[in-house]
Amino acid sequence: MKNLPPLYALRAFEATSRHLSAKQAAVELFVTPAAISHQIKALESFLGVQLFTRLNRQLLLTNAGQKYAASIQGIFNHLITETKKLKANTQSFLTISVEPAFAMYWLIPRLHKFKQFAPTIELRILSSYDIIDFKSSSIDAGIRWGKGQYPGLSSLLLFRNEVYPVCSPTLLKIPLHNPNKLKHYTLLHETAAIAEPDYPDWQTWLKAVDASEVDSTSGLFFETGYLLIQAALDGQGVALERAALVEPAIKTGRLIKAFNFSITESLGGYYLVFPDKAYDNPKINIFHDWLKKELI
Repeated sequence: MKNLPPLYALRAFEATSRHLSAKQAAVELFVTPAAISHQIKALESFLGVQLFTRLNRQLLLTNAGQKYAASIQGIFNHLITETKKLKANTQSFLTISVEPAFAMYWLIPRLHKFKQFAPTIELRILSSYDIIDFKSSSIDAGIRWGKGQYPGLSSLLLFRNEVYPVCSPTLLKIPLHNPNKLKHYTLLHETAAIAEPDYPDWQTWLKAVDASEVDSTSGLFFETGYLLIQAALDGQGVALERAALVEPAIKTGRLIKAFNFSITESLGGYYLVFPDKAYDNPKINIFHDWLKKELI
């Protein structure tokens, strides 16, 4: 590899090209400014090209230096990404806390794809609505519905949702044309969702379609979305649910839309949540990359 530039000189050049300062590059790399200058001169000598224009107390990249810096920075960024993946692959477990319904109807059916995406990362899935205490638990990250505003935590929006009424085809063969007809059916409610002040509930949806004849407080109440969807599948009534959780059952014909009108969540969505200090955790980054890939 005689044509490969000296690696120490490349590091010195890459850092200096970002800072345009040998002093700041020296601080970043824990060496002296003189050592940085020596490495850059050695690189220029190796390349036979001047990379910087040296002014009084200022460095500027030459045209050749700008092009070379862009290339080297791209290579370094790629190296950092691949190193994160490798480090993540040597650390076997990633523990994720997920809402029960989201785990059952969205995450679990896709887990075989994550195994292909990151074969050496072993997922541990915990199902809970509880607020996560990252300090006293082994949980690495959580997937939660909300506004994404959690003090001391980083949150990355995965997606917002459409919300619409669904039921078993044994209860209703075709969608209703008049939403007031829902007064003849049992409404199914999720108490965990009702506890979220910004989550669209039956009152919100019925108001949006001007169904004043339907009592939004009547029906059956279930603690979790998993129980709610199961009740809908069993023909117990009509559930107001998020598209992400019921679209698979609609595609297979196990559920139908009871009325062809949806409302879009505007104040909340599903977020990947984790401690601020874990922002560069390679396992979490890989898991987030996979989630984004699934959402395309």
